[in-house]
Amino acid sequence: MPNHKIGFVLSGGFKRLSAHIGSLYRYKEEEDNGNVGRPEFAIGSSAGAIATVSCFSPWHSKNIETVGNIIRNLTKDQIFEFHLLMESAGILTIVEDLLLPFLPEGTTKAEKMIIKGGKSALSLGTKAVLAYELLHRPSLFSNKPLYNLIKSTLKPEYFWKSGENSPNKIQLEIPAIDLVTAGEWMFTNYLPEHRNLENRDEWLIKSILASASVPAHFPTQKMGGLVLDDAALRINVPLHRAVAAECDVIFAFLQTPFHEKVAPPGTWIEELARALDITINESTRKTVEGHQETNQNLEVAENIQRLLDKMDEKSLLREKVEREMKKFTFHGRKKTMLIPVVSDEKLPDIFIGKFKKGDMQKGMEMGYRAMSKALNLYHEKIEKEKK
Repeated sequence: MPNHKIGFVLSGGFKRLSAHIGSLYRYKEEEDNGNVGRPEFAIGSSAGAIATVSCFSPWHSKNIETVGNIIRNLTKDQIFEFHLLMESAGILTIVEDLLLPFLPEGTTKAEKMIIKGGKSALSLGTKAVLAYELLHRPSLFSNKPLYNLIKSTLKPEYFWKSGENSPNKIQLEIPAIDLVTAGEWMFTNYLPEHRNLENRDEWLIKSILASASVPAHFPTQKMGGLVLDDAALRINVPLHRAVAAECDVIFAFLQTPFHEKVAPPGTWIEELARALDITINESTRKTVEGHQETNQNLEVAENIQRLLDKMDEKSLLREKVEREMKKFTFHGRKKTMLIPVVSDEKLPDIFIGKFKKGDMQKGMEMGYRAMSKALNLYHEKIEKEKK
């Protein structure tokens, strides 16, 4: 088996979370059978951050299986909840609709006017509170349940252990975007400034929440003067991080084609989810195609260099061509083997307004099959490389 440095890049999107788990489990099977190498780098964007950290803490088939069982049985209540004041205003509105018709009307004209005015004020007040909360809250939902779930199930000690300088080291990264500067932000298990943080476990959990903070749905994370949000807003498939880590082979966990047809949105939440999906998928397409284009250009440059090497070293033509080649924007960059992990089937649509029992299990099965196909492609490329 070639001595390649293997990296994983997991894309965002909540419907891909379960598929990522299935894909990671399938890869670990292949690794345990001695057919592929141990990954040395992994990064997950948005929901991909949840899969990355949980499955690599520790990187073991039993742990991935445990994570899979948790994901398989997820409920909406374990992920989000309405903010308290929004819930209270909503309950008051319901109570008002149910009770007001049965309240006394009063006997005198003055009593009737006061009671009717009180009913109207109560009705208007509850609706105003609800509208105010909806417009002034930092997000539609609270991610406190997700925070509690991650905190109760994650094993931070393994996250930090895998970042130690040892033969079993796996570099892990969690990306997010700083809304103030629009800059990329990264939390790792190997950089000293992260490993030496006094409250590093809390930073780890909040980094995951920041990366997976779906705009408008979940709140941003304010950490050390930063305002961090969904990593997918900037780059959903951070291939450049795997390249920077000097990976020779990159498994890009895409799970779905760049654009899929869906049923017309029925609610504003569905419309917002679809709009974000289209925008992020288009960014993903450009990222992947740009990476493939760079690889192709690097291969052409290698072929040109082979031809030049056959020329006389003192040839002026050779010198001029080599000088011009150094002006290419891809000069000095490393060629990598990109293995896309894509399902042949359409993943179930899973988001806050559409969360069905059994869809997580389907997603894991599809991700498992997608990785099987990707591994076949990997082995084919390795055999071709040997020839």
